[in-house]
Amino acid sequence: MADNEARARALGVDEYLSAIYARPIGMKALLAGLGYSQAAIDRLYADHLAALVAQVVAGIEAQFEGDPDGMRLRFVMTRRYGMDGVAPASLQEIGDALDISRERVRQLAVKA
Repeated sequence: MADNEARARALGVDEYLSAIYARPIGMKALLAGLGYSQAAIDRLYADHLAALVAQVVAGIEAQFEGDPDGMRLRFVMTRRYGMDGVAPASLQEIGDALDISRERVRQLAVKA
């Protein structure tokens, strides 16, 4: 994964986490809360950002397993927050891609 793509995905994860926690928060803050030193966090970001982001995104996506809407929920959240390395998509853009209404995308995002 290219460095720029990893950074873009990391920003998407941070946006997603901020939405979940209803306050600004990101992976660095979560790692610090888990007891990682600032030096360890800096090293993870410098040397292993792509792998770190891939693991976090996999964990986020795993929460949708077993849900009848699981595949759509994963797609909605990944695209909505840009966790795929592409700029975040609007509800309408996601709806167009899934052939569902903007409102249904909003409902799925709330469910997720």
